[in-house]
Amino acid sequence: MPQPQNVTVQATQNSATFSWSSVPGAKSYYVELWQLDDQGNPKNPRFSWYTTATQVQFTQNAGIQLPPGNYRARVFAASVDLTQLGRPGQAAQLDPQFNISSAWSQQTVQVQSVGTLRVVPAPDTAPVLPPEPDAEGGLSQ
Repeated sequence: MPQPQNVTVQATQNSATFSWSSVPGAKSYYVELWQLDDQGNPKNPRFSWYTTATQVQFTQNAGIQLPPGNYRARVFAASVDLTQLGRPGQAAQLDPQFNISSAWSQQTVQVQSVGTLRVVPAPDTAPVLPPEPDAEGGLSQ
């Protein structure tokens, strides 16, 4: 499974939208929002989404509360429809053999306050990101 490409984020005062290019063969995507440590490394996963779309958005209106800090998204492309996992009895219908790949957003967003969500593009950092799994489940560099 090819890795997601062009994983980007656009931030406004109270929302952030993560988007990526469609991956050939992908039937769904799994997106994680990670809080970064002081060196820009992924520290805590905060939210995740299953989707068949090529973007996700979080807003204050969605009731999402994030502590202040910098965040980055990780997008997984899957050859099965992972959105079915949330439906009772559907997980057993998924093909037990599937391919998956992932990529990190290059940009980070910064949450500046709790309560009223304030999101801005974060200053560029040079994070050390974990290696990506390849289509066979091993790690690629």
